[in-house]
Amino acid sequence: ELGETSDAAAQALGQFDPAQVMPLVRIAANDNDTGVRCGAIRALAEVKSPEVVDVLIDVLAKIPLLGTRNPNRPFVRTPRPGTQQPAVFFGDNASDAIALNLPALEAQLLLELLQRASAHSEWHVRAALMKVLAKTLFDGATNDQGEVSPGAAGLLNRPEVVQAQDAALLDPQKDVRAWAAVGLGLAYVKITD
Repeated sequence: ELGETSDAAAQALGQFDPAQVMPLVRIAANDNDTGVRCGAIRALAEVKSPEVVDVLIDVLAKIPLLGTRNPNRPFVRTPRPGTQQPAVFFGDNASDAIALNLPALEAQLLLELLQRASAHSEWHVRAALMKVLAKTLFDGATNDQGEVSPGAAGLLNRPEVVQAQDAALLDPQKDVRAWAAVGLGLAYVKITD
């Protein structure tokens, strides 16, 4: 029920003028409440505005790169897009939410996100983008039967995505290279300093 409500709310936001919606979504994407943050990220896939990329980069800058699985932190359940199966978000809710909704992002906005985040001056943003792409493959891509969803497959097979991950393997920062390797399925390759 919660997932259906948030999906409907996110879709409704996409029907409004982006100039009116984006200030609210930007505030919600930075809210302390996990559910509000995840709902805002879901809404970004529906809103057709160049500002979407700015908000996503702001969110990427705050994503923890290592697991933050706190047993005292409550779980938030929301259905995966296109299924009734709940996905469990814990610890790093923002990257989970982006991973689940990245396949729904408009193609031009996705391309801009890849270009700007991959070239960002802060290595943490570059690493977080690679983490989200890896999570899209491993966490957000499967349906009820454990198969890669068509949306995630379409995203992960896009040349721009693979090129961004491939280029990140040469990044001077080790965390960026490591997350790119995971996303490309090269998890057992030794990542050197």
